[in-house]
Amino acid sequence: MGSSLIVPQLLQMYGSETTERVYARDDNGLSALDYAVLEGHMKAVRLLAPMAILAASNSGPIAVNVSEESIQAHKQYLGQALVNSAFPGRSGEKTAICKYLLSEGTDVNTLHKRSSLLNATAGDSLATMRVLLAAGADPNLGGKYGIVPLFKAENVPAVQALLDAGARIHATDNAGCNVLMHRVLQNIQLLRFLLERGVDPNHADDSGWTPLHYACEEQEAGVAAIELLIQFGATTMEKADAGGLTPVSLAMQRGRIEVVRLFEPLIQDPVLKAKMAKWLQKKGESEDTGSSRSPPPVTGPSPSAIASSKELVSDWLSGTVGADIPESDL
Repeated sequence: MGSSLIVPQLLQMYGSETTERVYARDDNGLSALDYAVLEGHMKAVRLLAPMAILAASNSGPIAVNVSEESIQAHKQYLGQALVNSAFPGRSGEKTAICKYLLSEGTDVNTLHKRSSLLNATAGDSLATMRVLLAAGADPNLGGKYGIVPLFKAENVPAVQALLDAGARIHATDNAGCNVLMHRVLQNIQLLRFLLERGVDPNHADDSGWTPLHYACEEQEAGVAAIELLIQFGATTMEKADAGGLTPVSLAMQRGRIEVVRLFEPLIQDPVLKAKMAKWLQKKGESEDTGSSRSPPPVTGPSPSAIASSKELVSDWLSGTVGADIPESDL
């Protein structure tokens, strides 16, 4: 509340330094407008958003600075604020602030590490997503590592909104991962929705991993997700990645008995089938004697985790809305 009183006083005090002071960024690369946006202070946003393009004048307190350099700087100033406004963060949804910044002429497709639409999607803010899409946000605009909004969608309405706006359902990131390799496996309803629309359950990323690799590696992806992939034609149980790792071997390393049993009748290789039978027998004996131990984790992150975390770490280092990104995204 105090900010709405002190901000105009400070702006009057700055005089000829107004533009320089308003554009100034701290060590995190954030301006006063960015902080007003992140904290959800609409009054401060309304004061600061138009100020940077104004300058002191001999004929009056302020005058419009319409030089090309000033216009471009102002676009960048507003664009970064819009990207920050799209992620809910600690102060909740900022849809009203987002609308206001757009009304000021902000480029809806400004890319500051991430796009505003990607932030809104990652923050599960459907209302903000719809505002941005209505303003012309590009649903296929990706970040540095090719992460597009579709990969961050957490529910069917969000995915539907993106698809209706022209999102490419078969998009891949810079590691060759499709949408099934980005958190979708934990959401059966969303997984079915995407599979019903033709997303390839046998797609391999650049390292040779398929959705079944990811489903077997991620404990959060239940047996139901694997059954659904198989129902829609997944056949890569025996497919090895660049390092020779198969979904079957991943399931055994993870100690996922139900998954190995699900795969067993589908395996064609007699050597692998015998290995699985022996493994299941050993697991059964261990359970009977109560001597089973937790299996060692598979070493190394999955390719999609690497791509996603690189982008998020980059955001943290650059100060781009990093403080508001949930730890679950890291």
